[in-house]
Amino acid sequence: MSSGSSTPVGPSSPSGSTSAKCLQEATPLDPEVLRSLREKQEREEKEHREITQKAISGLPLFHGCSTESCRQIATEASSQTLPAGEVLSLLDHGPMFVIVAGSMHVHLGCSPKVELGLGSVINEAGMLGLLEVAEQLKLQPNMPTPCEAAGLTFSGAANVGAGIEMHRAAVQNLCPEMCISSGRRKLSCKSLGWLKLELRAGDDGVTLAAVPFIAIFRHLNEDSSYARFQANRKHLVEKYSALLFYAVFPGLPPEIVWSMAGVSIIQSFEAGDTIFEDGECKPEQAFLVIDKGEACITKLAMPARTEGEEGHQEVLATLRPSAIVGDACVCHKCMPFSATLKAVSQTSALIIPTAGLLEIMERFPGMTAIFMSRLREWIAFLEHSLPLPTQCLVGLELFASCDQTLLRSLGAICMRKFFFVGDVVAETGDDSLRIVEIGRCRVRMKKTGVCVFAETDSVLGERVFFGDAEPEDVTITVSSPLAWILCITKKLFKPILERYPLDEKYFKQTCHEGDLLKAKLETPILPLFRACGKDFFCAVQTVMKSVMFQPNQTICMQTAVDAGSMYSIRAGKCVIDISGRTVRRMESGDSFGERSILGFVNRRSASVIVSKDGPCICMEIPRPEFLAALEEYPNEQLYFHQLAGQYEAVGARSQWPMLQECSNQLRNLLNMYAKRQITSKGSWTTNNGEELPLNGAVLLFNGEAKVCHANGEIEILAEGSCFGEQLFLGHPAENLRIHPVTNCEVQIITPDVITRMLEECPDEREKVLQGARNEIAAKAEQQLGFPRHDPGILRYSPIFRACCVEFLREIHKQLTACIFKPGETITKHGEPGTSLLILVKGSAVNEGDGNHDHSMPLCLPLGYVCGEVNVLGSSDHYLNTLRAQSLCIVQALARSNLCEVLQEFPTENKMFETLQNEEHEVPDVLLSEYVQNGKTFGSASPEFIDIACRGADDVFFAPGEYLMKRGEKCRLGETCMYVLLMGSASVLGEFNDELEQLHKTDVTGEAGALGESAHRGATVRACPDCFVHCRRLHGVSIQMAVQAFPQHYNSLLEISSNRNSRNEQFLKQRTEWVQGTVVPILLQCNIFSNFSSELMRDIATHLELKHHRVHTEICTAGDAAGTLLILMEGKASVKTQAGAVIGCVTSGAVMGELSVLGIWERHMATLTARCNCMVVSITSELIWDVCEQHQADDQLQALRRNIDQRRKQMEQRLPMCFLPLDIGEEDAYARVIAIHAES
Repeated sequence: MSSGSSTPVGPSSPSGSTSAKCLQEATPLDPEVLRSLREKQEREEKEHREITQKAISGLPLFHGCSTESCRQIATEASSQTLPAGEVLSLLDHGPMFVIVAGSMHVHLGCSPKVELGLGSVINEAGMLGLLEVAEQLKLQPNMPTPCEAAGLTFSGAANVGAGIEMHRAAVQNLCPEMCISSGRRKLSCKSLGWLKLELRAGDDGVTLAAVPFIAIFRHLNEDSSYARFQANRKHLVEKYSALLFYAVFPGLPPEIVWSMAGVSIIQSFEAGDTIFEDGECKPEQAFLVIDKGEACITKLAMPARTEGEEGHQEVLATLRPSAIVGDACVCHKCMPFSATLKAVSQTSALIIPTAGLLEIMERFPGMTAIFMSRLREWIAFLEHSLPLPTQCLVGLELFASCDQTLLRSLGAICMRKFFFVGDVVAETGDDSLRIVEIGRCRVRMKKTGVCVFAETDSVLGERVFFGDAEPEDVTITVSSPLAWILCITKKLFKPILERYPLDEKYFKQTCHEGDLLKAKLETPILPLFRACGKDFFCAVQTVMKSVMFQPNQTICMQTAVDAGSMYSIRAGKCVIDISGRTVRRMESGDSFGERSILGFVNRRSASVIVSKDGPCICMEIPRPEFLAALEEYPNEQLYFHQLAGQYEAVGARSQWPMLQECSNQLRNLLNMYAKRQITSKGSWTTNNGEELPLNGAVLLFNGEAKVCHANGEIEILAEGSCFGEQLFLGHPAENLRIHPVTNCEVQIITPDVITRMLEECPDEREKVLQGARNEIAAKAEQQLGFPRHDPGILRYSPIFRACCVEFLREIHKQLTACIFKPGETITKHGEPGTSLLILVKGSAVNEGDGNHDHSMPLCLPLGYVCGEVNVLGSSDHYLNTLRAQSLCIVQALARSNLCEVLQEFPTENKMFETLQNEEHEVPDVLLSEYVQNGKTFGSASPEFIDIACRGADDVFFAPGEYLMKRGEKCRLGETCMYVLLMGSASVLGEFNDELEQLHKTDVTGEAGALGESAHRGATVRACPDCFVHCRRLHGVSIQMAVQAFPQHYNSLLEISSNRNSRNEQFLKQRTEWVQGTVVPILLQCNIFSNFSSELMRDIATHLELKHHRVHTEICTAGDAAGTLLILMEGKASVKTQAGAVIGCVTSGAVMGELSVLGIWERHMATLTARCNCMVVSITSELIWDVCEQHQADDQLQALRRNIDQRRKQMEQRLPMCFLPLDIGEEDAYARVIAIHAES
């Protein structure tokens, strides 16, 4: 502790100050004078105690402690006086000091001196004995900090692939200190331990109140405040130790680190919590240090393309304890985060708010030395990004009407300077005009002591500059890490102004009236608002905010749904990117996002990315604030509505989907009765906190919201989405909760609004109700996995599966939604009908003819289709009675609408004509007769068959579709059977051999339906050249027949068993044929020369046998190959691609060895059957799979050697190029011979 006179401050102090004692000793004083001096001393002591008490009470260390305890501590503090220039030493376990008179000058490193005034507290950490703790964590020369060693790990996605520069930039913009190499972070302070902190008494000396720890302990214990003090101390020490250990500010002395701990907060996050989101501005958060757990940095790599879809978030990096997020250089700017930070596990983070960091930085400006290299990077960036001085002057309303030549002249004399925190910008007597382009300044009136802050875009000294006021006794200092100031001196301004008499007159009048002088830099009127009134644009300007984006940062992403803000570039450069291609470059003065803020587009049409050369400063107009301003100026709304027509993009976002076909009158009534509302984020309330109704239909114009349904389902609503449309149909509102993810613009229609609207437009009632039904059906289709307007729902019906997409889209437009309440009949047996019906939501049952008691109902699945025969015209009556069990939504297609669309599609028209003709040829015979005449049910009674046919429905199968597959599980009561009414189908065995063909009136699947076998024994597939129409007998009806007539069941099982025996006999004969005929042929192939008979038999067992009729193609030149072909019976011609016959192959021929080896990917010739042929095919995958299953390593190696050898021969054209025939490697014949040559 430095020497100096010391006297107690409290009541126990000896009476009289030092000066009073000296006067007493020199000459006797009049008692009245002595009394006056003592009163003055008492007033000073009381004032010192009050200052000390106030300073102590305001410390985080004493939060929650009683006022009386703080007063007692201040009373016991001793007074210490230091003469001007004397140094104050800070000692561990020494007292804490409070400045009660005078001031102290602080020097940190090489920074200019800064004055500490009354109430400033010094050596708080030393009083607690924490200087020694800091010494243990002092950085040694060239020692990396913990954050340099292990705080951040880049993910693989950020290191490879496209967008590396973007990914790296996103991480570095968030964590610049983590990404900078340790070499660049080596500071001179590391070799010294701490930056030098020197405290000297001010010019008039300083009086300090010294507070020892023992006084604190004693007085806090008296009223039980010590427990609170200890809790505060523990919490602060925890933050203090973390800041030191992680070297968040390497080289800062402990006293300043303790101040940082005082303003910091510790916040916990659960796994999965979002700490902050990409594009979010949190000006209160300057630094975030991961203390425990892990967090990951993610970036939206692919936005959601449809409403229910979620965008793809790519993990760029992982942050672990010691990772630092934030940049001290720009902590004064509103800067959106360049990526999203999410907690991976339970995470604890130390957060240093911006306000606290700036306050400490202003007190100790020398701390900028620890990130000076980063500051100089920003200076280099900004030098190339800031607009020209002339552009800044144009933005001032003061210069808005000036001659352009004058502005260019003024721009030439403007001086742009950068300053660091603590630098003095101007002092008393300065008459220059200054514009704060970037940063923040403190303006201090010396006479009154009042301080005000001048933020970015402020204009300083305008009244003095124009002679409207005398220079004031003020000092302007920089209070942000970095500031750019544009300065015009009055001395240079006057000669230029004299050359422009009109402008000179204008400035004199302006100074006299004082109306146009602005303390803020104005934004030039943007092109979008030039046709608007000045008052409206001024209202928009009040909600603008300045934001800074860092190099390579994405401002908005193509196809993304965001807040819909509009931006005007004030400084810097950006590029517009569409699908990875740069289409335009933008500079200062350009704007973007007009269509988004007006709501003309649902998603961003392009990406806007900041140039890598430097940051970009934009003026942002948030959409909710813009809409609120627009509400106050209804005259401007007409202009923007007219503008909407020019963009031709109103679409679903400007109106309710179910009202698109309604008149403008009805929509205007709706907008009059149901006003738009802006919700607050996270709460179903307005921005003013008013609750919004939940019993209405809601349309989301902008933003994103979650709807939590009563059954637990969560629905994501994007812009243009609506819900609650069932209210239009009179159905009750659903019990749900709405959670706005962002600020949302919504329109809510309550039941009373719907009633009033329909009463005033009765002619449009049915149109509105049908629109509501269609919207409900569209959402039901989405729940089935089909995007809005996607015709995929039609593919539930096989008659549409072979149609082109354009035809299906037109058909989809013709669908009409129908809604059936529980208990209502969807179709009735025998009732006339010409429509195809698709069940898209709800549950319904098939009651057959409706005349029997269905104790075991036939439940219909979603996507169930009925009425295909009706829409095709082969029947005018519905076959079964279908009844709704819950609220059912059905899409209906009328026959007339189908015929109308078919006229525009000749190909589909021809296909449907063929289908209709075949349908008319179906014999008009009862289903029971078909079943009775079948091979299995011939002995069953008519009553048995009648019950089994109850509820039977029509099903169609497209060409090549499976009716059933071998191996499918079968069970009595669940498995169905089919009766073919039209077309033909193939019965395929285990190895896809065609066992038989089914035609009209044939019955299939009866063995599985009767439960005779646990699995289907064969595959049944529709022939590739025709549709198949079947009547399906349901397992429930068959089970009811078995229960009613059990005596028939055993005989039916016996018949089915005999058929299975015949099938087994066929398979046995096939196995013998494969082993005796096919395997010997395969073993003669060169590629199988070292294969055993057992291995070859296993390969041949899975071969595919096909029959080809005369003149049909077995394989076609140019088609994909990969199979080995064996001509077992018949004769075939070999043709070139041009169609020339070059040879003939007969029974036993093997073709495709090179294709099956993968050397040739396509057939080189066409094989055409000269007579009926039988061909065996074996795929390449089959050969490799069987070899691997048998672990035939020798055979696999032989195949690989064969492949390598053939390719080598082909490359070197062996053997022809080695013979003395003067044949070059380009010779095509040499290549062909090389491929087929055997070594």
